[in-house]
Amino acid sequence: MQETERTPLLGGERLARAAASFPRLSSNARDLAPPSAAAPSPSPPTASADVQILTQEEIPEDEADGSNSLDGPSQETLTEPATEGGKEDCVDGLLRSKAATEVAVRMRDPAASSFTSSDLGMGEGEEARAYWQRYWVLLLFSALAFFQCSMWSSWGPLNESVQAAYPNWGSSTVAMMANWGTLTCMGFVLVGSWFLHAFGLRVGVLTGAGMLALGTALRTLTVQDVAFTALSNVCAVLVGLAGTMLISAPPMLAALWFPPTERTTATAMSLVANRLGTAGSYLESFFVRQPGKGVSPSVIKEEIRSVMACEAMIALILFMLTVAYFPPRPPSPPSITSAIPRLRYREAVRSILRNRDLMLLIIAFSIFASVPVAWMSVFNYSLKEIGFGQDEAKWIGLASSFSSALFGLVSSRLTDLAYGHVRASLLVLTFLSCSCFFWFFLMTWHTIPPVRWQVYASVAGGVSLNFAMSPLFVELAVEAAYPCPEVVVAGAALTLENAASSAFLFAFFFHHSSYNWVTFCLLASGSLCALPLLLAREDYARSTIDRADPSLSTRSTHAS
Repeated sequence: MQETERTPLLGGERLARAAASFPRLSSNARDLAPPSAAAPSPSPPTASADVQILTQEEIPEDEADGSNSLDGPSQETLTEPATEGGKEDCVDGLLRSKAATEVAVRMRDPAASSFTSSDLGMGEGEEARAYWQRYWVLLLFSALAFFQCSMWSSWGPLNESVQAAYPNWGSSTVAMMANWGTLTCMGFVLVGSWFLHAFGLRVGVLTGAGMLALGTALRTLTVQDVAFTALSNVCAVLVGLAGTMLISAPPMLAALWFPPTERTTATAMSLVANRLGTAGSYLESFFVRQPGKGVSPSVIKEEIRSVMACEAMIALILFMLTVAYFPPRPPSPPSITSAIPRLRYREAVRSILRNRDLMLLIIAFSIFASVPVAWMSVFNYSLKEIGFGQDEAKWIGLASSFSSALFGLVSSRLTDLAYGHVRASLLVLTFLSCSCFFWFFLMTWHTIPPVRWQVYASVAGGVSLNFAMSPLFVELAVEAAYPCPEVVVAGAALTLENAASSAFLFAFFFHHSSYNWVTFCLLASGSLCALPLLLAREDYARSTIDRADPSLSTRSTHAS
């Protein structure tokens, strides 16, 4: 193992300074500090008009045995926060009392306070470490997320070719192939988040990678019309089930492997890779020809089968790489909050449902993200009405995907560097995204002529600015929900988002004389999310703890 300079995380004078800024956490600070460096013990927190306290309800025996389960203790012992002059109490003006008390429960509970240096695996002088292996973990996970989205949207870019090769396929069949992904995510994402929470990151990611390998292999077995259609539907379901793991895991991976100043960027990398999967699906159209003179349906069938075989091989390679090396967590946590156990699953779900600000953020996220993401899998139909065919659509799709990646990474990195202005950034991005969609709306309704460069700019700009909000929404929701597990928060947000996406895709089953109604949905999804976003309050409960003392920085090292 490469030796590097180590920075104490939970011990000595730095621990005392960090704990001093959070009076309710000081008792846990004393538990975690090495005996030789412990500061004089202040008196434990007591009930008062301006300090949130626990009720006198006793902790059940199974929760008071000092175990270090990642499920964590229940938060049922919380009381309503005390108020003065209609305002909620704060801890040094940084944490709202409800969030501070939830952290206090985690710290003061016997199961949490026994989580000491030996449990952290750091020995004397606890320290935060950021291992270089985190980049491999993020790269491999991002590759899986990229591939999952490519398989989810694989048929939209080939709509003309597949309908020529398989005459029983229409716009409803193409839309349904994408809709299976949204339906399975909507129905099983909470199950997937529970699975990740219960069995860990490695097992969850392996399961998702296995589903991708199995699904893509099945649809290579035949080109016979009925059997191929059935196997393609089965593949779409398995891809959707894999998505329940791979789409909800990014904030969990970021919290386990990355320090506070890199968490939003790490979350964005996974989400960006997933969005770039749309670009990957448009690459298929380079290998499958569009129907025309000299291109028979049988030739198109064979070209489709060749592409499916290549994709099955890629899925198998990714699965084998995941089996070979994908650690469940680093040897030592990269931040204070990474070392603190989270709430149990059921308590976390109840906490999410009771958290007003979090629910407003989830509603805003589901409104803004649902339609544009689903639209990208079928947007060929909107472009066809203004004179852009499959060949031109693939370039617009590629431009939109790559610009989305750029905007998402830039917005996330700026958030990590200048933390604390997430809601303002989201409102600005909402306005800019709606402006681009309104521009496209005017062209689809022929209010202005659909000039080629304007179509590229309006579609790519609207989709990119919309996607740039995703990692910011996810991180703000995780902050507001702390100490709920990150994967459960992401699962709750994705459940509602996929329900809205599925409703949009089901609309393609009805007969429409035109697809101009889609542009109304794009405008509505962007503008309606502003209201719940304005009503939600910003709460940086997790990062306030991690960033309380600048000296609690994280140094990089190699895992042994």
